[in-house]
Amino acid sequence: MNSRGSILVLLATVMALLSILGATLLNVVLLNYRINKLNTESKKAFYLSENGLNESYIAARKLINEAIAYSLEKVEEEMLLHPLNEEEAKNFFSLNYKQYITVNVRNEISTTTNPAVEIRNDIIEFEDEELSLLLRSTYVSENNVVKVTWAELLIGVPDYILVKDGAGTGGDYVEFGKWGSRED
Repeated sequence: MNSRGSILVLLATVMALLSILGATLLNVVLLNYRINKLNTESKKAFYLSENGLNESYIAARKLINEAIAYSLEKVEEEMLLHPLNEEEAKNFFSLNYKQYITVNVRNEISTTTNPAVEIRNDIIEFEDEELSLLLRSTYVSENNVVKVTWAELLIGVPDYILVKDGAGTGGDYVEFGKWGSRED
């Protein structure tokens, strides 16, 4: 009778140890799954935040094309009223182009959707025929994983003669400068 009881106790102990081992293994597997899921979600949030910057680039190209068309139209109107030499036409084109961009760039590039893109510059003005915009794109996932990417967007002033002849498009006058990312 004594050996039966000890076998039963030994069996119960082995079962308890196996249960503890199984529970521990299950816990480790679930923890690993959660870590991988968070890592995947973090990467997805980063790429979606970066996509906000790409969309801003596309919006900037569109805005530049609109500014070129607007400025060419203004030069033509001015030439009908007051004949301009080529240098005056270049200056008039450049002035209208810069004005159109600075007035409309914040509305065209900034978004409040997810990812939210904002222009961080307090003052928007051209320096040396180039506008430098500091963009920040923030994406918040369903599980509140926040990723922030930022970039410098550089917008140049087109050459009047080239765009008048149809040689330049919006993509020729915009590019990314410095960029980076961080978690919030």
